[in-house]
Amino acid sequence: MKSFKTLIASLLTLACFTAAGQSIPVTTKLGKISMEEMKLDSFQADTSAIALVLWKSEDTKIDYNIATRSVLKSTEDIMRVKVLKDEGKDYADGTLILDRTLDRLMKISVTTYNLEGGKIVSTKLAKSEIMRSTYEGDYVKVSFAARNVKVGSVVEVMTYIESDRYFDIPDFYFQNDVPVNLCQYRIAIPNWLGARKTPRGHHYVDCVSDTEAGVDLSPTIANSLNVDTYRAVNVPAMRPEKSVYNVRQYRSAVAYDITQISLPGNYQNLSKTWGDIAKAVEDSDIIRNLNASYKFKDEISPIMKEDIGDKEKLAKIAESIRAKVQWNDMVNLIPDKASEILKAKSGGSADINALFGSACKAAGYEVAPVLVRMRSSGYILDFRPYLSVFDTFIVRVKNAAGEEFFVDASDPCAYPNNINDDYLVEKGFMVTGDTGEFEWKDLTHLCRNISSYVVAASMDNGTMQGNMSSTASGGPAYDLKQSYRNAANEEKFIEAMEKSMSIEIASFQMSKNGSGAAMRIDFEKECEITGDMILVNPFLITFNSDAAVREEKRELPMDFEYAETINYSFRLQIPDGYVVEQLPNSIVYKSELPASVLIRCAATDSMITVMYKFDRNSMMVLPSQYDEFRQFWTDAAGVNKQMIILKKAK
Repeated sequence: MKSFKTLIASLLTLACFTAAGQSIPVTTKLGKISMEEMKLDSFQADTSAIALVLWKSEDTKIDYNIATRSVLKSTEDIMRVKVLKDEGKDYADGTLILDRTLDRLMKISVTTYNLEGGKIVSTKLAKSEIMRSTYEGDYVKVSFAARNVKVGSVVEVMTYIESDRYFDIPDFYFQNDVPVNLCQYRIAIPNWLGARKTPRGHHYVDCVSDTEAGVDLSPTIANSLNVDTYRAVNVPAMRPEKSVYNVRQYRSAVAYDITQISLPGNYQNLSKTWGDIAKAVEDSDIIRNLNASYKFKDEISPIMKEDIGDKEKLAKIAESIRAKVQWNDMVNLIPDKASEILKAKSGGSADINALFGSACKAAGYEVAPVLVRMRSSGYILDFRPYLSVFDTFIVRVKNAAGEEFFVDASDPCAYPNNINDDYLVEKGFMVTGDTGEFEWKDLTHLCRNISSYVVAASMDNGTMQGNMSSTASGGPAYDLKQSYRNAANEEKFIEAMEKSMSIEIASFQMSKNGSGAAMRIDFEKECEITGDMILVNPFLITFNSDAAVREEKRELPMDFEYAETINYSFRLQIPDGYVVEQLPNSIVYKSELPASVLIRCAATDSMITVMYKFDRNSMMVLPSQYDEFRQFWTDAAGVNKQMIILKKAK
């Protein structure tokens, strides 16, 4: 979308203006906590804040290490947090993911400060309370939780890490989900390392550039460090909002990418292109496992002989693999060896999708991996090509007729061309198999997303009773299957339905047929009786809640799971002795999004019919579109609140 790209371009502008002083004066020295910080009980600029980051500092330095004759990156992180509410007591707790061979945690301190008897008392976390565990093979997870934390505490965490991964500089965020009083970031990079910086966000940040001497390499090599020092104060919180998959991508931040090494006798261009990433995928276990010989051809052969379409065949192949390897609900990018996965009988998304791709190739299909950065991880920046930006991959399967099917074989709720909405991205990275060749695939409209409901009801002494049949395809079918799968049992699933619709369910049936799902319930619902009138809401389900657009203004876009169509039909037999006093208004509302909602109502002497249709062909509402869309959505929500009024006949 052109307008979305314009929004992102504006977010990538970080101005350098002189910032005013922070709201809470702090001493930027480890362990120096003032009485003013301790006595602070609220933050006037944001009274809803559960915590306040009093001081956040990071100092990253890259230089040559004479002792090891290698490049070394050292990073000191300090965060001082004031706990303002119960919900903020674990805000300073953290987790570090370290490469066991390239990263070294040199120092860590976690200290809680409390005011007791008018004095500041400190509680340090013991080394034995800092937990270490293996994390995905070559990585170690270090977890810590501060001790003796209560409302009013100040918690200070310091870590110092040395790393040989000098080329990997994490993005630094000035903005958090709680307000930040003072934020400082200093980064020093040698002049013989090329670096590209990418600032983004709207909050103004001071930036001062300077140089300092690096280690003495030799009389003929000048080694100086280019230093950028950032300072931001009074940074407002940017909290997760409704209908936003990833709020982090919009926060003020700066990123540094190492692009080259330029030393006598050692010149390396480290900048990457997406073609380089495609080559890396071709040389990885992703392609190797997809090309591996599938060991269960005898099981594929009967499926391929069935008189069904390719989509159904692919679904059966995926099901046969999940019968051998259960998905462990983990999302990963690089698959393990097939023999290890089959032995373990369990694996992540990449493991199962690699087995599936291998099976499809053995069945005669053309296959290719489509790497996905999930919507909850944020957008892909075209000018930052890294393999690490992707979370996992799905499989593109192509038949002899040239039809394409996109499959996540690991997910039991998915179906060819019907996948989890977190994967519905505009830019899936498909590696074709030719050297360095790739193609961007739009996964946002793989299928039609339609849900239909038919309600037939009658009335007896203010109790509406009847049945509702519903069918779903695409995203709504996936959601229904996933909700049913995630429920503890069918009874809990029915209880959740009863609560959401304010009904009692007498009987329940559900069927899952390929890409679709269907459900039928028999229900009873108590209606409001006022004097000689009965008030009936024809909508058992609220399709448009005005809670979704409660904010008058939005700074961030609204994300929807998918484009969708909803059809709803309601028939009510008019009880004996009653006449129709009022029907919902027949209305059509339209949005420029585009989206529309329609309701048509009619009545005879014995029957009331209500027909409702909702269409939304967009997955995003930009802030510039929000005012118009909010009015449309509010009007649509009003449609769901309209009542049928039955009155006793005179």
